[in-house]
Amino acid sequence: MKKIKDGITLGFLCGFLANIPKAIANEVLFRKKIESKRYGEVISGIFMPKSKALSKQGKLFGVGGDFVTSSILGIPLVYMMLLTGKDNFLLKGFLTGVIGLGSFRGLLANVGPGKTYPRDPQTNITFTINSAMWGIVASSLIVMLGNESLFKPKQAKNSLLNQP
Repeated sequence: MKKIKDGITLGFLCGFLANIPKAIANEVLFRKKIESKRYGEVISGIFMPKSKALSKQGKLFGVGGDFVTSSILGIPLVYMMLLTGKDNFLLKGFLTGVIGLGSFRGLLANVGPGKTYPRDPQTNITFTINSAMWGIVASSLIVMLGNESLFKPKQAKNSLLNQP
């Protein structure tokens, strides 16, 4: 299989693909009434009033926004792994998922007209677990799909290590 050599493409693709199990888990937990919100509702509530965020078009917008957000967050995960190596990739993915997606939810989801951020502890706990799962899946995909040349350490031209 041909591996991806471009970091941005790799991050965007792996972030997108990792969002599929996260979105499925969110939907299952919502339907079982374990979670009180869907990711899409939270994202669409940033841009529109709650009544519109819960409409069919608002939900579709929110699902797209969730996938775009997760895809974009895959890019810094790739670059972190390029700088630090792919060892401990599960931990790096876990932390990126919890901190990155958690920060997005915590900071941005409380702005905008919809204010659809979940207030109950159970939903916030499962959102955090889903975010961790996203990170673990994304980092695993990065290791599987990324060309080995991406992860070779590169020495800067003006590095102190080059000095005699």
